[in-house]
Amino acid sequence: TELLNVNSRVSKYDRVLIVDDVCTHGGTLGVSCRALIRVNPQLDIVATSACQMIVVSVIKDKSIVIAD
Repeated sequence: TELLNVNSRVSKYDRVLIVDDVCTHGGTLGVSCRALIRVNPQLDIVATSACQMIVVSVIKDKSIVIAD
């Protein structure tokens, strides 16, 4: 169960901007978007992050970011 409540006023908006401080896997942005769409299925959502964490498991050459 997702524990995010969206104010019903969102149903009056055409678009929203979601700003996340740090994005690692996108979980917060995903949960936020799903919750907003439940309140307003026609909502145009733009999402951004101030910083993206590097997920080591997706880096091909780990020697670039990990010192021995």
